[in-house]
Amino acid sequence: MGLEAELTEIFDFIYRADLDNNLIEHEFDHVFLGVSDARPQPDPQEVKAYKYVDWQWLEEDIQQNPQNYTEWFKLLYWRIPFYVEKLFK
Repeated sequence: MGLEAELTEIFDFIYRADLDNNLIEHEFDHVFLGVSDARPQPDPQEVKAYKYVDWQWLEEDIQQNPQNYTEWFKLLYWRIPFYVEKLFK
């Protein structure tokens, strides 16, 4: 996203998801948290769009439109607020 920030690794997780067309995602992922006041400057070859939303809106949208989110994101988004609170108190 073209941002620079000091990152803290907050957790790792493994997941497996059966997708359409007989595809399977089976990954070991690392999740990092960082903060920046800069405006994102995404590479248009990698990012179609982005938007800022509040956490309540995100939770409701994931429930109503799960097809709009990656499997890994749906598995971890609910864990993030705990780490944000812990790191920035």
